[in-house]
Amino acid sequence: MLIKVKHSNKTHVEFCSKFSNLFLKEYYLNILENDIISEQFKFNDVEIISRDIKDKSRIFYLIQDKNEDKQAGYISFYKNQDILYISQIFILKNHRGKCLLKDIIEEIKDIALKSSFKTIGISILENKKKIQEIFKGQGFIKKENSAKYIGDNIYIYEDEFTYTV
Repeated sequence: MLIKVKHSNKTHVEFCSKFSNLFLKEYYLNILENDIISEQFKFNDVEIISRDIKDKSRIFYLIQDKNEDKQAGYISFYKNQDILYISQIFILKNHRGKCLLKDIIEEIKDIALKSSFKTIGISILENKKKIQEIFKGQGFIKKENSAKYIGDNIYIYEDEFTYTV
């Protein structure tokens, strides 16, 4: 179940910030050193997340594990014309393997439909094949592979996926 985060709910914003930083370290650990991660991804601190939610440049939802009634992670989006773009999705390790992602994808589709988006987009590291397969199984189509420059002469390689609402 997804719970929309409001900028005024400091506990929820802090949760997103804390787990966003965990996500980045885990997701990019094999690519980047910790000091580069910290420098490149400053947009995940509490003040910036709160500001982005308030000015609607990013949308955050907490992921609630319905079986355990606990916070299991978070997801963030940004809008790009008629595309709802998933910028980060993170499920805590002890909640993985419980089919949460499939349920979350269905909720994302509902959010996009209710908000009149025509497309949902996501970039997934090219070595994250299991996650890619889950999104493909939910109707997402691989569009292209891209190299993203993130500074200090470092590129990451991601596959772009879209879903037509």
